Amino acid sequence: MVLLNSILGQLVFRTTLSSHGAVKTFGVGVYWDSGCSFPVSSLDWGLVDPGSSSNITFYIRNEGNYPVTLFLGAENWSPPSASNYLTLTWDYVGQTINPSKAVQVTLSLWASPDMGTLVDFYFDVILGGNA
Repeated sequence: MVLLNSILGQLVFRTTLSSHGAVKTFGVGVYWDSGCSFPVSSLDWGLVDPGSSSNITFYIRNEGNYPVTLFLGAENWSPPSASNYLTLTWDYVGQTINPSKAVQVTLSLWASPDMGTLVDFYFDVILGGNA
């Protein structure tokens, strides 16, 4: 048994290979200005009239190292019924955004003419990118 370990220990070889590359990163930043200096942290829709839209314009920058297309979503509606009366859309048409480039987008929040008992609302806007 000792002899076998000794023989195996002598037959071990080692080679070191250097390695390099880049990891795909994804992320977007949201800014009030085209120079991407003033980040957006929240959106205030103000007073939304039933049967009309309220718009907010900002810039979305690809902060990853790989081209992306953007997606929009909304979640965490409060009250939950608010999603029945409010519709979130945007004017983004699906163009690819290259790394470090920004695109201007306008979000629109349309309020149904029949808002029921909805007076105040809250929801999270989800913005992201897909490779």
